[in-house]
Amino acid sequence: MNFTATHTDASGVTQVHSKTITLARFIKHFVLAGAGFTPSATLLRRGIGALAWYWDFVEPVASGSDRFGEPVLVLRDPTLKAHFSNLSGRAFADFMGRHYSNSWVTLSYEGVLEQNGFPMVGPRPDLLAVNPLSVVALEAKGYSKKSVSNTEMAVHKNQASQGRLSRHAWAASVAYGLYDKVKVKYLDPEDGAPAPSLETTRRYLERYFMEIDRAAVQIGGSARIIDGRWLQSVPVTELLRGQFPVDIDRSGVLNKVMLLIDRGVAAIASERLDRLSIVQEQDREVAEKLQLTDTDSTFIDCDGIGISIDG
Repeated sequence: MNFTATHTDASGVTQVHSKTITLARFIKHFVLAGAGFTPSATLLRRGIGALAWYWDFVEPVASGSDRFGEPVLVLRDPTLKAHFSNLSGRAFADFMGRHYSNSWVTLSYEGVLEQNGFPMVGPRPDLLAVNPLSVVALEAKGYSKKSVSNTEMAVHKNQASQGRLSRHAWAASVAYGLYDKVKVKYLDPEDGAPAPSLETTRRYLERYFMEIDRAAVQIGGSARIIDGRWLQSVPVTELLRGQFPVDIDRSGVLNKVMLLIDRGVAAIASERLDRLSIVQEQDREVAEKLQLTDTDSTFIDCDGIGISIDG
């Protein structure tokens, strides 16, 4: 899928870029940032289930379209469409956070609140985009409408600045024109609020990668090598334990989707995090992106979770 990205940086400079996201990459961002948030076995299955549930919306992308689709007329439901738009907005926010904020992982803001024992009260953003030296609070939106005004972006930007969790910066990501011609605006001014400690970012990442290791053990699967990486590979049909709605897969693509898990990423991330105790905070090498594989049929994110479309 080709789409237009409009990025406004902290100094107010706006640039417009043409970007491409493969089906495999969209699925990964949709499954985790959209519907899952943490890479536990349960939530990975739930995310894959959400993909199957919303497959009518995604299927045109499998055929090379630059927009999402809708179910046949008799099955159309505006509430279902709104839900898919919201989850897609989070998927694109995850994509944009990787590119513009150099994030390793994206967490649910409410999930982090609950993990820390904080009450779910007051306005707050949707996500936290995290690497060892940076936490960016991120408000994510997805719309069917064909334009988003500067005034609307300012509202979303303000939403991103809310909430009690410490962060280094805040940003707003809004995907729109989802069923016509996809566009995304990403606005990331700096924040003057107190930044989280390095120990806080370390704790976020350690918990995330620990979940990946547990999920790999619980899910199992067969071994394969892609791009020099040893991976566990599991068909989505197996993940859904026979509940897979094969009748909706008119293109036959969804039957070919495989979940990939690279357990070696956790060890690499751990080594990077160990260096936080012996280097200065300004050492940006610690936060450099982990290995990422992105081809037409395979995407393995820097967190070690990937998607391949075989055949």
